Amino acid sequence: MLLIGYAAADLFWPWHRDLSRFDPIATGTLETRMWRSYYDRRPVSLFLELAQTLRTQYRFPWLRSYVGAYYGASAAFTFKAFDYTQVSHP
Repeated sequence: MLLIGYAAADLFWPWHRDLSRFDPIATGTLETRMWRSYYDRRPVSLFLELAQTLRTQYRFPWLRSYVGAYYGASAAFTFKAFDYTQVSHP
């Protein structure tokens, strides 16, 4: 029951963070790792690195960081899988 309460609070409790307060060096390092994972087609690594970035740099709660990372990594690899050679240009 305690675990369910924690998950509900983590996911649904409103929170306000100052997103302008982050470490630019650490963010750049994490961002570089995420790009490398993206180009090397390693979705699990991208997911974990994005979750770490959301937690450490943007102060996301633990569970919410994984939900956000799932959506971000999923969108990145959906975009990467699209065949742009089939797009017609005007």
